[in-house]
This record gives sequence, structure tokens and C-alpha cells, in this order.
Amino acid sequence: MGVYTPIYMENQRIENNSEKKKFDKIINDMETVIDSGLKVPPMGAVISTKELRKHMAILKKSVNDSVEEAEHIVNLKEKILADAKAEAEEMLRRRQVEISKQPVLKEAENIAKKIILRAKEEGEAMYREAQEFQRQVKEQTYRYADVIFDELDKSLNEKRRDIMQNRQHMKSLIETTNKQAKKEEEPKRKLS
Repeated sequence: MGVYTPIYMENQRIENNSEKKKFDKIINDMETVIDSGLKVPPMGAVISTKELRKHMAILKKSVNDSVEEAEHIVNLKEKILADAKAEAEEMLRRRQVEISKQPVLKEAENIAKKIILRAKEEGEAMYREAQEFQRQVKEQTYRYADVIFDELDKSLNEKRRDIMQNRQHMKSLIETTNKQAKKEEEPKRKLS
């Protein structure tokens, strides 16, 4: 049973790499939505919140899928552990039958105890590996999502700040235009 664990873990590393690529693509799509917003000088850009929310929903689903996959892996490893335990118990039962037929009962009991101990140790090791793997996948997924959301938050804050500066600039242009118009009207009124 332990022979399959490294191969399975390697496959999971490959899948985690593809998950990272999927997350990166979603983030790139979100950045494209932000960067390709309708340019409105001097205010900056107007972006589609609908499109951005669509990509955020995809990101959220991907994170949830990764967590579910990690939980599935742990469940699978627990099943492997249970199967290994059942197999060890079956081996013990068969050994006991064989031992009862042999005159070297004490030696057979020792062998059976060693088998049980080895199966138990392997099962516990597999269980610890599964728990650690699940913890790592969850932690990596949450950390990655946190980084992505932090980057998105910074980007949105920058866009929001640009919009506010552009609005202030627009207001000052309007005020300047109104003052100039009033100055031009004052001499005309005095002449009338």
C-alpha cells in the first residue's frame, strides 16, 4: 500500500500546479477587465463590475473546488488506511489458522504480532501523511487566494483613487469655467 503513496503525491503536485495555472489565468482575466475599461479622460476608466464579479465567482469556485479535492484526497487515504487495516486483520486471521496447524505456535504468534505492528505503523503513517497533505493544500489554497484578493483589492483601490482624483479635477475645471463665464458677463451687464 505504501508503494503507491509517493506516486499519488507526485500526481497531486502536478494537479496543484495546474490549479495554480488556473488561478493565475482567472487573475489575469480580472486584470484584463480592469485594464480594458472604457477610458474616460481625465477620470481614468470605467470597468464592468458584472464582468469582474463573473471572474471573482469563477475564482471563488476554483478555490472551493481545490479545498473539496483536498478533502477527497484525505477521504481516499483514510479508505486506503481502512483497507490496509482490514487486509492486515485478514492476514492475521489466516496466520492464526496456519499457526494452529503448526507445532511452532510461539514463533508464529511473534510473526503475526510483527505483521500487525507493521501494518498499524504503515496505516498510521499514511493517515498522518494524508492529514498533513490536506492541511498543506488548504493552507496553500487559502494563502494563494488571500494574495490574489489582496492584489485585486490594491488594484481596485488604485482605480478608485484615480477616479476620485479625476472627479476633483473635473469639479475644479467646472468651477474655473463658471468663474470665467461670470467674469465675461459682468462687463456686458455694466454696459447695458
